[in-house]
Amino acid sequence: MGDFTGHFIGYGQLEDWAKVISIQEPVYATLVTDAEASSHGIRFERAIVPVAQPQGEIVHYARIPVTAIHWIADTVLTQDHEQRILQAGKAMQITKAWLQERGFIVPDAKVAVPRDCRLLKSNAGCLGYNKESGYFLKEATA
Repeated sequence: MGDFTGHFIGYGQLEDWAKVISIQEPVYATLVTDAEASSHGIRFERAIVPVAQPQGEIVHYARIPVTAIHWIADTVLTQDHEQRILQAGKAMQITKAWLQERGFIVPDAKVAVPRDCRLLKSNAGCLGYNKESGYFLKEATA
């Protein structure tokens, strides 16, 4: 398989990304974990909802971080990690529902990214977070 020679175009806001996406083509979205290790044995894992649509040699994407968990070796340092994992799944459900309400076809898949590609973080107006309860909520957006 050859190297990808196209471009990844990132959007800071999910709603801006949705304005340039074709309703006739699938939008790829699934919950993923991005892990980053430090030299001191601490591992930082982020749950991310990436949404993307390839259009020829261009991949339009929004990459929404929804939670983070810290580890040292095999020990979780984030006390509410189980709640965070559940809420990451809820954020994925809300995002997928938001896409489907707008008529997008959303298979449970993601676009693989070239190893040397650095991606932009995005926000999603459809995701609200209640700090007191620790729950994601669906927000009304345009």
